[in-house]
Amino acid sequence: MKIPTFRHIHEMQSFNQDELLRKYKFVELLTNADFSKVTAMDVDYLFLIGAFSLVFNSAKFIIKCPKCGEKLVKWVKLTDQDPIELKVKYKDLPYHRRIKGVKYTYNILTGKQLLDAYEWAQFEEDSDKAFQDAQVAFIMGYSLKEVEKVRRLPISVYAAALLFQRVNYHGLDMRTSVECFKCHHVKKFNFSITTKILEYDVELMMHKFASVSDVLSFEGFMSMSVLDFNSFVTSLNNRVKK
Repeated sequence: MKIPTFRHIHEMQSFNQDELLRKYKFVELLTNADFSKVTAMDVDYLFLIGAFSLVFNSAKFIIKCPKCGEKLVKWVKLTDQDPIELKVKYKDLPYHRRIKGVKYTYNILTGKQLLDAYEWAQFEEDSDKAFQDAQVAFIMGYSLKEVEKVRRLPISVYAAALLFQRVNYHGLDMRTSVECFKCHHVKKFNFSITTKILEYDVELMMHKFASVSDVLSFEGFMSMSVLDFNSFVTSLNNRVKK
């Protein structure tokens, strides 16, 4: 996986503002991943790694204490979060289960299937419900042309497909906790990272380049990561001091 550079950051500024599409575009830029060969949760995992690298693997979250209402700040380090492995083995997929005597098939949603489901759902009147229906269709081995069959399934079968995805979560453990400094209540919460972390002031980027343009080409600057750039500037400043 590539480290995000200023070129990647710049390209993302003009890309579609849709959350899911931006996430997949960012992962594609860094990995050239074939989304048909990785799970949708794998894509989320890759996005987290790439996004956190932009903020030096540490991000700040602000939540409210549910007991006293105090504002709490929690810094989360990516390296402190435990990985969660896929419970079901790939060799055991697709998974088969009988519900009321009928055999049903369940599979792990791929990144491509999630994208296809999302894009298909945008043309439906209730896009959110259609998106979920399309996901269930793929999980159960149906095509998008067979979504109506999914909608006629018993609710227990439909819910089992969603549950299969949930219990087979894999990626990073997104749970953490923070203790209120005022009342000492310990608040557990799940944190998440959205593509807002990719937003970057292009004018600021150009100011950064201008500050080193006498010793670095624009091409060289654009190929640098934020961390590389900071290290480069630090090195220049140390040289000047000497």
